[in-house]
Amino acid sequence: MPDIWDYLVQERRLQNEYAYEWPGIDKRRWRHHYAETEIRLLEEFNESLRKAPLVHLQGYVSRVGGRKFILRPGLAFSYGILCNAENCRYLPADHEFVELSGYRMLPKKGDVLASDEIMVENVRQSRLDVEILKQEIGMNEAADSLLGSSSDAPAQLRKDLIISLTSSPSDPFRMGGLTATLLPLEDEFVKSQINLLDYIVEMLPGDLTSKTTIEIPTRNSGKFKISPFPWDVMSGISSKLQKGREVVLARQNGSKGLLELSIGISAETLAPKNIDEVWIKYSDLPSFIAEDVGVPQGRRRCRLELAKYLIVSHLNRPVLDTDASENGYKKIVNTLVKLRREYDSDGYAGLIDLDTEYGTPRAIVHLAKALARADGRTVVDDTMIGEALRYFLESRRSVFELWNDRNIRFPNKSREQKARYLSPSAKRILRFILDRPNSIRAEIRENFPKISDSIFEQSLATLVKEGLIYRTSEIDEKYAAV
Repeated sequence: MPDIWDYLVQERRLQNEYAYEWPGIDKRRWRHHYAETEIRLLEEFNESLRKAPLVHLQGYVSRVGGRKFILRPGLAFSYGILCNAENCRYLPADHEFVELSGYRMLPKKGDVLASDEIMVENVRQSRLDVEILKQEIGMNEAADSLLGSSSDAPAQLRKDLIISLTSSPSDPFRMGGLTATLLPLEDEFVKSQINLLDYIVEMLPGDLTSKTTIEIPTRNSGKFKISPFPWDVMSGISSKLQKGREVVLARQNGSKGLLELSIGISAETLAPKNIDEVWIKYSDLPSFIAEDVGVPQGRRRCRLELAKYLIVSHLNRPVLDTDASENGYKKIVNTLVKLRREYDSDGYAGLIDLDTEYGTPRAIVHLAKALARADGRTVVDDTMIGEALRYFLESRRSVFELWNDRNIRFPNKSREQKARYLSPSAKRILRFILDRPNSIRAEIRENFPKISDSIFEQSLATLVKEGLIYRTSEIDEKYAAV
């Protein structure tokens, strides 16, 4: 008969293990369930509410219809207060972090129908104080927590995966998030890749993504269902992402309000059949799988420390420093031009899109924003841009060099071959840009007065899409030929 002490030891071990698992948004009971950032935000939120009737609040917006919204102290809270912005010209967007002032309409004694809400006088977009956003664990610790000690996943693969999950906020040109792609060195590793990505998607808490909804109760206004986070995760196999998924993989903005998407792709081959396959064309973080990667066995539960890391990451919306914007994009583009030329003869240059609006430079800036989130920074400066650029270059060179070693190459169309099927108007515009690099859009337009506006726009878009020209400046709309 087993000793009673064995039972007690086992029970204590399980209790400790469960105590450090993510309990869920609505099941958090103890202080250690919350990140220090959340605790501070909640204390400041409640302290501001006590200063009724005139209150000044900061929080995250959840739209509930008309000009009303719920203001929450953080994204991982099923708690907030109803706000009425009918007197304001500006109506904030879903999940936007704002600062507002208004009058809290407290229920009068004996008035059971009165609601507890804020009549907003002023509201504006705001940013969290960098002192609040300190992570409790770093990116490397989060990467280890993602898969645990029982997985054989190499450190670089873990880091790529956690960077993708750290994600990045959206901008006017691109949906937020990053795509991690797993490339098998041998065919037998494909199943292992699929299991790994499936494990991550199943292990991550649904209530920290847009997959599920939570209920926010309000006084005499009922309960409102909202998505707590503007972020989601997706995994897929390369062959099943070819048709109908280019809009998602290209991260074109305006996808039903979803602002961020972390994507994991399991490639079925080390290299695509052609360089234009969408799963490799839009990959941000390619990693090699050189062996079977085991995943933790048993319950697929997220550790509390990892959940806190993800919560604080997604509270942060880093922005590009004004100086870093122009200088950073110039540095990125100049470096990528050299990279394209280095591998152009192998046909790899097609994976480097020089356009600053939708191409590779934009992806590198999003990588810099993910690194800023992991470091608790609210502004991306030149140093962070440089770090992201180095990370990208190392990743791309490792892929290109391995393909080269294995004699994997792709047809390389010359500029003349690409231009052969262009319209006469597009050819004339291309010749102009070749003769006058870094021409401003207005200058290009002035030189073709007989071309209609619609034809001019279409020709310019075609030249960019075919990789014949690219935008060289983020601020000024200048173009150069590749």
